[in-house]
Amino acid sequence: MDIEQSIEKLKEIFGVEVYKGTRTYKGTNQDYIIAKWLPVWSKNLAENYQKVKNGLKINELKDKHKGKPCICIGLGVSVEKEIENIKKIKNSVIIVANRAYRICIANGIKPDYVMIFDSHQERYKDFKGCPKNIPLITHHSMNPKVLEGWDKVYYFRMWHPGIQFFDSVLPAIYPDIDCFPNLGSVGNSMVVFANYIGCKPIVLIGYDLKYVDGKYRADDYERVGNKWKRVSNEQTDAERKQSAVMYNGEMTENVMITYKNALERLYKTNFLHIIDCSNGILDLPKMKLSEAIKEFRL
Repeated sequence: MDIEQSIEKLKEIFGVEVYKGTRTYKGTNQDYIIAKWLPVWSKNLAENYQKVKNGLKINELKDKHKGKPCICIGLGVSVEKEIENIKKIKNSVIIVANRAYRICIANGIKPDYVMIFDSHQERYKDFKGCPKNIPLITHHSMNPKVLEGWDKVYYFRMWHPGIQFFDSVLPAIYPDIDCFPNLGSVGNSMVVFANYIGCKPIVLIGYDLKYVDGKYRADDYERVGNKWKRVSNEQTDAERKQSAVMYNGEMTENVMITYKNALERLYKTNFLHIIDCSNGILDLPKMKLSEAIKEFRL
């Protein structure tokens, strides 16, 4: 499959326009993905090979929580606005991504799973000060430093359609590991995982995909001694606003619109039971988190 065919395949899967040859986030730039990430993924794959081959497979979790509700916690501002309601959740599978784990731990919330997709070498800092006794869900090409110290790591196989590395090489290397499609963000990957383990409904919080009160994401936390200190992202927010765009009257970014389109397409094509409690730009069934907690006995 050549590059043009690959782009058409991505367009079909993601349901968005895909642009070739320039770094743009109006769609998924196939050239940019290959140029930037394939060398990183390949390097990490080689370094992690034995660890993954002998490690826990995502297959072991297939339908483990069938019929049980879950909540996927992203990094949108709605998380900090709903933190007290999140604390009330007792009967659901709790899945968090990246730095949202720190937000949960700092507020006395213990997730059931932590998920990470981004292979950036600095991503290990997202878990600084956090216990690593929660199962980590990730892939074979994660930065090795991120994998250090966790009690349990479950690996899935990545899939980017139309790229030989993912279509042919990885299935040959890991034929016994189920694959998850890359839908652009770890937030979307959490939904794929929640569906894989059989959860229903899948409740979303922190999936704003827009600026709220001028903020791009929820405030961070850092460990100071035995306590957690809340830290503003004001400087980062100011820098990100330079690339902001308007979408249906809301301030967001092109990359967020891509994530939105990918998740909505996943919802429609897989008939998922998703409830969005984030009050963001997702065109999905919506409900206040307090109402969802009562209705679905979260």
